[in-house]
Amino acid sequence: DRDVTGVQTCALPISGRPQGFIKVLIDPDTDHLLGAAVLAAEGAEMVQLYSDLMNGGFPVSTLRNAIHIHPTLAEAVQSAVSAI
Repeated sequence: DRDVTGVQTCALPISGRPQGFIKVLIDPDTDHLLGAAVLAAEGAEMVQLYSDLMNGGFPVSTLRNAIHIHPTLAEAVQSAVSAI
């Protein structure tokens, strides 16, 4: 069991898309991603960035501080973690 007190979440609509959203859970003590869900067309492409972040053991700041090509779906992935 994990104590989720203080876990930060964000549910963000995806800009330019008529439907869908991204939800992320971040541990504020470690700045590590605990989980993510992308409910949208091409969501599998977007959630892969979160999977890489988690599997690599990288802090969320790695994604938050990255420079992404504009306009891309990867921007929505970054926007979700930047909103927290």
